[in-house]
Amino acid sequence: MDEILWVIFEIVFEFVGEVILEVGRALFGSVNASVGNALLESFVWFAAGAFFGLLSGVVLPDRLMPRPRTAGLSLLASPLACGLAMRAWGSYVRGRGRVPGSLATFHGGAAFALGMALGRFVLVA
Repeated sequence: MDEILWVIFEIVFEFVGEVILEVGRALFGSVNASVGNALLESFVWFAAGAFFGLLSGVVLPDRLMPRPRTAGLSLLASPLACGLAMRAWGSYVRGRGRVPGSLATFHGGAAFALGMALGRFVLVA
């Protein structure tokens, strides 16, 4: 029974994730250098990350690893690591001649990771 519920959760999670990505692509299309647009994009990705962080806290309410001495470190480390990784991904996509979406930027990846880490931290910490 648990396996069936997990498969259903994965299907719903992937579907919702794809819908959010499509909405992001439709709203933002390509990366625009304007500060107002970057701020709006960051807010949308933060909200999406917070949604998924809260959802993961509801589905998996227990800590996945033992409590570290520095609780909340993920609120700093995750946005930095994900922001750098997404910026690298955006550069890779741009090098292939395609236009990356707003998530493939430092601010998009960092905002999503911060939202997810914060959402999970609120429910699980």
